Amino acid sequence: MVEKPIRAGLVAVIAGKQADKHELSGLAAVVDFVSLYVKYLIPKDGSNPEEADAILAKASQHQYEQLVEVAKKHGVSL
Repeated sequence: MVEKPIRAGLVAVIAGKQADKHELSGLAAVVDFVSLYVKYLIPKDGSNPEEADAILAKASQHQYEQLVEVAKKHGVSL
């Protein structure tokens, strides 16, 4: 039972370090971190890279659409 929280913690560190390299700020940085966190948290057993990429692409598109909506509310275009 301890393995999953430890793995989740390690995944958070890995995703955080990689997101920092992208040098984004604000909501874009949060979206980047969450995308990377999900990418690394997907179990390797029973999932193939193509499925993981498809899930990430769909999640990324959804997150981008939400970001565009927030930007529109504040008069910003992306």
